[in-house]
Amino acid sequence: LQLLGEGGMGRVYLAEHIKIGRKVALKMLHSHLATSADVVRRFFDEARAVNQIHHEHIVEITDFVENEEGNNYVIMEYLRGCSLADLIKRRDGELTLARVLDIGMQVSSALAAVHDADIIHRDLKPENIFVTRDHDGQDLLKLVDFGIAKMVGEGGSQGGEAMTKLGLVFGTPMYMSPEQATGSEVDARADLYSAGIIFYQMLTGIPPFEHDDPVALIRM
Repeated sequence: LQLLGEGGMGRVYLAEHIKIGRKVALKMLHSHLATSADVVRRFFDEARAVNQIHHEHIVEITDFVENEEGNNYVIMEYLRGCSLADLIKRRDGELTLARVLDIGMQVSSALAAVHDADIIHRDLKPENIFVTRDHDGQDLLKLVDFGIAKMVGEGGSQGGEAMTKLGLVFGTPMYMSPEQATGSEVDARADLYSAGIIFYQMLTGIPPFEHDDPVALIRM
């Protein structure tokens, strides 16, 4: 129905399940990436990883499709609201201390579930945290975009290394832990570092480290 957003890995569209009339989000892998069997495998590994978690603060993926024409996509729940990045940018008094604490608790709960499933997100940032509402009108956070997630124990396989490099290109160094920013091995603590950066930014309106040059930012 319409384009919702675009990133390094693909585009996300608003779509409708014709038979039941349900609105869904359809994430389609960029066609130029579909020629790489490893990238396609990792793209669908995201869907499998998310479905291992089963948590209220993790986006729900209901199906995924791969075909020879290169149209590779996953079908996710359609979320109404805004990203945490948009909420931080507005800075209009909406982020009270109580709300920041509630958001922090929900993000931490989501990460606990992710790590319990032996998965490391590796791309935690405000753009990948979606703020929607529950039935009572309260904040309900959803952690999204597991495109460069790492399965604990996958080791230094060629596929894992390739996607790590892809993450460094398309990710945001501002939220990366020192070990991830320098290409070292990461574990669940890397996500906790990123969460700390996000919590700091929610409280102050700015991240602790800023620089126009990504290399200088990594050094910081």
